[in-house]
Amino acid sequence: MESRVIKFETGADTYRRLAGALADDDKFTEALGLLFSALKKFPKDGGVITDIGDIYADMSLWELSNKFWFYYLATQPKEKAGVAYEELGINYFYLDNLFAAGYYFHLKLATDGSFSREDFGDEINDFLNNVQNDLKEFRIVYPYERADYSLSKKLAKKAYALGDYDAASAVYSAIPHQCLTEDDGGELAVSLFMCGDDDEVLKVCKNSLIDHGENLTAYCNLCALYNARGDADKSAYYYKKALSLRKFDKDEPYKLIPCALEQHDHDTAIRCIEDILADRPSDPWMLLFYGFALANVGRFTKAAEQFNAAYRVAPYIRPLGFYAEYFRNAAKGEFSDDKKLLPLEYVRGYQPKTVNRFKRIIKNEDLLVPPDFDKKPETLSAYIWGVLEGNDEIAKKCALSLAMSKNPAAQNALDETLLDPAVSDSRKSLIVFMYTLFEIKGSFGAVASDCFVKIKAGKLVLKGKPLDQEFRSAYALAVSKSVFAGFIDFNKLAFCANSLYKDRYEEVAANEFSQGEIAALILVFCKDKRLSDVKKACKLFDVQEKRIKDFIENCEEK
Repeated sequence: MESRVIKFETGADTYRRLAGALADDDKFTEALGLLFSALKKFPKDGGVITDIGDIYADMSLWELSNKFWFYYLATQPKEKAGVAYEELGINYFYLDNLFAAGYYFHLKLATDGSFSREDFGDEINDFLNNVQNDLKEFRIVYPYERADYSLSKKLAKKAYALGDYDAASAVYSAIPHQCLTEDDGGELAVSLFMCGDDDEVLKVCKNSLIDHGENLTAYCNLCALYNARGDADKSAYYYKKALSLRKFDKDEPYKLIPCALEQHDHDTAIRCIEDILADRPSDPWMLLFYGFALANVGRFTKAAEQFNAAYRVAPYIRPLGFYAEYFRNAAKGEFSDDKKLLPLEYVRGYQPKTVNRFKRIIKNEDLLVPPDFDKKPETLSAYIWGVLEGNDEIAKKCALSLAMSKNPAAQNALDETLLDPAVSDSRKSLIVFMYTLFEIKGSFGAVASDCFVKIKAGKLVLKGKPLDQEFRSAYALAVSKSVFAGFIDFNKLAFCANSLYKDRYEEVAANEFSQGEIAALILVFCKDKRLSDVKKACKLFDVQEKRIKDFIENCEEK
């Protein structure tokens, strides 16, 4: 009888084969759906993780691809890291983050000795071969149109792509405005705006209008500038000027969309986003904003389709799941008065009304007793929001409760946060502090300024003295701060913390040092060339130099 039973394979490889067949037919969203189902059953299967990373890259969603390559590094053996390093290098290259691309290509070579792919394409091959543009700049005062600023522009564009607006504005500003294209001037204006130099933004936009005549880039930047200043009339004026210049060129939607969203011009936003989605049909954030715009003009059924499409691409991004569920009900006319969100703000996270509800939930929970997140799923969403976007007080409370919770979803949320390059280092540092303080994990991964780090904090040897808790907290602070400042010798940190406790406990107690001061002492005793200078260590932990210097001098005299 048993021989007649047909057994179906249900392992991870089955999901991968089916997903691979779908991906071969460019059915990427369906393939991802299968792989996410597999990941729930086999959360540390390296093959499933790599397939997700590869499919996102095929969809040109390199940021999302990176998340899964970082997850791969956090869960797979070190000897298998080479494949992730290579793919991260490629992804960061296409994201124009050449520093990170070079970093991961270097790690790939250091790990495996060679690259796995036979052909990266000419652009990456040139980068890997370190081909430099040997064009020498020839600058003369007059006539300016004969000067060659191509190298400077290349450097400025790289800095702009990396978000280094200080560097981008400095390089662009050194080029005569007559030699800047409309787009060059636009990038200079944005860089200056991000640096808070509004007067220079106005000057750059004015020069662009003189040099290139009326142009969409300058008017869009002026619209954004006056909107930020709170001058609604001038912002609206320049927005209308921008709209009057539309020629429906391919790059116009990218320039207009920020202004359309700020001006709450939902119809124009819809048209711009539809043009963008024609090139990037699976971009979850474009789908999200498309849904917002459709909902704001009352097209709830189509809005629900966009939210659902965004959620299918990236179901682990919690706000996408929230909007998908909410607008499925909205499409059926099932709005509830206390949760009605319209009109929708164009944000990547939750709407202001939802945020206010989250704040009330957090306020009403007991700090010392982690909530039962299984029974209160909205509370879990609220606490995750608190870690990511709440003020410092809210973030600390939420990080503590999530770290102490036995709920797998709570732990996974913190782990995912540590691996997300888009999350600030300060919020990740808070999670590392909690993990180290309470010895929650033996080792775990984190991304510090795009660089993956495997954190394995050593243990303190404490002997039941009055300052034990101070030392434990100071050590956790030292680990959590130093890792995001570039110091990752965790064995040395533990050794120095234990030595300070063992050999200098009485002096530390006599000085009544704070946690930050003890953390600074631990780092100074590590004698790291970059961070162990007293001034740098004190700056990192925001403590006074004099007390630390005096203590060090007294130790050296003894």
